[in-house]
Formats: sequence, C-alpha cells, structure tokens
Amino acid sequence: MKNRYNIALAVALGLFGMTATSCTEEALKPTVLAEEERTAPVVSLDGSYVFVEETINEEMEITWAPVNIGVNVGVSYKVEMGKAGADFAEVVELGITEETALSVARKDFNKGLLTLGLQANKVDNVEVRVVASFANYSGFEPMSSTAATVEVTPWADPTAFPDLLYLAGSFQGWNNANDVTVLNSIGVGEYQGFYLFHEAETWFKILTKKGAWDSQWGERGGADGILDPNDGSDPDALYYTGAGFYKIYVNFATKEYSVTPVTWGVIGDATPGVWNDDTDMTYDPATGTYSVTMDLNDGQIKFRLADGWDVNLGDDNGVLTPNGPNILVSAGNYTITLKVEHDGAGAYSYSYTLVKN
Repeated sequence: MKNRYNIALAVALGLFGMTATSCTEEALKPTVLAEEERTAPVVSLDGSYVFVEETINEEMEITWAPVNIGVNVGVSYKVEMGKAGADFAEVVELGITEETALSVARKDFNKGLLTLGLQANKVDNVEVRVVASFANYSGFEPMSSTAATVEVTPWADPTAFPDLLYLAGSFQGWNNANDVTVLNSIGVGEYQGFYLFHEAETWFKILTKKGAWDSQWGERGGADGILDPNDGSDPDALYYTGAGFYKIYVNFATKEYSVTPVTWGVIGDATPGVWNDDTDMTYDPATGTYSVTMDLNDGQIKFRLADGWDVNLGDDNGVLTPNGPNILVSAGNYTITLKVEHDGAGAYSYSYTLVKN
C-alpha cells in the first residue's frame, strides 16, 4: 500500500509541476498588444537645415523610437519626405532600414527638396515620417509615425536638374513625348525655348520627363509666375492669348517662369542698324507672315528672332535655314516678308521674299 501511495503521490506532483511550468511559460509568452496600446515610431529630426555647396557632401542622421506591437517580429522602416501641409500626396523616399536610424547624404535630401518643387535659396517647410512595415507578420498593416516638420533652405544643385524640359500643349497637339518642343538648358536650372503660338489662344504644360504626365508642371490659383507641380492632382495649364512667337523661360531652381512675346527682325550691314540692331518685322496672324518695308544698302542681311543669335535664318541655296549663310542684297527700297509654317507638332519651315519697290 505504501508503495502505491508513493507512486500516486509522485504522479500527482509530476502533473502539478508540468501544469505549473506550462502556466509560467504561457504567462511569459509575448502577447500582441491591443490596437489602442500599440505605439508607432516617433521620429526625431533637427528643426532647421540650410543646404549649401560647402557641406552638400556631408551626412545627416534621422532617428526614431521603435514601433511597439507587443511581439518581436521583423520590422522594416521606410523614411519618407513630403511638402508641409500636403498630407504626403507626393512623396520622396529617403531610404529603408531595419535599424532605428538612417544616415542620409545632404545631397540626396536636397535633391528631394527640389524634386518636391521647393525653390532654391528660399526658406520652406517639409514633413518627414517613418513608416513601419511587418513583412514577416501578415497580421498588421504598416504603422506611420507622426510627421516631423522641418524648416529647410534648398541649394540649387546643378546635378539635380534635368537636361531638358518638355512642352506639351495645344500648339503641338498635346504630345507629351515630342522631341521637338523642348526647352534647352542655358544655365544651372535655367531653360529657354522659342515657339510659335499659331492660334489666338494657347494652353501648355511643362514636363520634366518625356512622355510622363506625372512629371507635369503648371499653375494653381491663377498666373503668378511660379510653376506648381502635379502633387496628386493635375495643375492648370499655362494660358496665353495672341498668336505669334514667344520666348519661354523657366528657372527650375526657383520655379519662376516667363512667357514673353518676341518678333523677327532683319539685321546686317545692308540695314540701318548694320550688325548691331535689328529692324523689327510685324506679324500678320491671318497669313502667318512677318513683314517690313525698308531701305537697304548694298550688302548682306539675315533674319533673327528676339534680338539675339539663338535663332537666326540665312539662305542656303535658296532654302531659308537656321544658321544659314548671309543673304546678299543690292541697294533699294524693299518689302521683306518672312513666312513661318507650322506642322501642328512643333516643327517649323521658313521661306522669304524680297520685293524691290
């Protein structure tokens, strides 16, 4: 009997020990926090940055307190930046890490500011947030930190700007992949081009990427001379009235732009202004021609646009061509006519007549 009692007691104690151990392990096992108890990352970033060429190759660090959902699962943190007050409609990704800190090159941060449309050398604000994702744990949606607002002054980094800007508008069939209607770089972040608006009203937009409407720039809230980006919704098109040639200028560092009417002129040693000053011609939108009646001396002439040599025309074996040879003339009073023909896609052809009166 005694042995049976001892055996029964041992079994009972063993079962009790197993139960106690199991309860202890269950109590120590991590549990998923209730949704209202979970905490998102908390980002920490200095309040003000001025970007200048001298320090553009240095690093800056963004840190944050980790996410807490009650269980230790693999967490990936993505750091994003957006314009202040825009609710991250347009986002620049600064990096992804599994740590709670990210080192970002000031050059890359500054490029992100310009990508978002901030003006160089002007104080502005952006917001930075950290988004935690749980790739190995399907039970949770990503959790985002509260945005940290940062005051910034971007630098006009010459490597941060595209080689060309593209135009798409009513004057060329709204073709956003047109290689002809472009603005060429004339300096750091500066672009310029000359185009004929052949209708009484013209609408157009500016793109930083060929064929990509999401890279379009236009206006919001009326014409103020400052370009506005596609920040989740399309900006309004730039609008101009009056047919004729226009010079389109963009400073993409400051986002300023101008559209200025320009005219063709006659220049050369046969003209009163010789090679220094044009004699302006008058545009007739009904015929698509520029004309002027003037006295010429024996000598040479050329046509040029906007009082400059960026666009000039000469006679190459009877064909008026850009940068062509000078046109020989004899003395007399002439009516000079320049006809500009437009193919509807942004390309031009030119012809001229000199009629002696």
